[in-house]
Amino acid sequence: MKQEKKYEILKFETGEIVVAISQKSGFPEKPFIIHDGSEHAIFYRSENDVILLDFINENVLDDFSKSMKINIAEVNFEENTIISEYQVPIKKVKEYAFQQIQKIKDKYKK
Repeated sequence: MKQEKKYEILKFETGEIVVAISQKSGFPEKPFIIHDGSEHAIFYRSENDVILLDFINENVLDDFSKSMKINIAEVNFEENTIISEYQVPIKKVKEYAFQQIQKIKDKYKK
């Protein structure tokens, strides 16, 4: 999993949310986002391209959490141009698998 170093989340008056990320090579294959309601989300762009969206701004977090789908814009930030745009579903989870693994590890440390 890679952490997306530079990304922006835009919220429009219509409630639509767009996540602008740096352009990637290749094409998305059955992309989706996993979100547990926290300030982090995992974007599965393809089987080999998993991206951590870390520290989602609290000003958009509530709308992000309520959304069933999000628009992704792959952007060339240097040229300020959109390379591609597509919509992805959000899968809601109670907690991420790595959080569950950490709880198990913590339990056995005691």
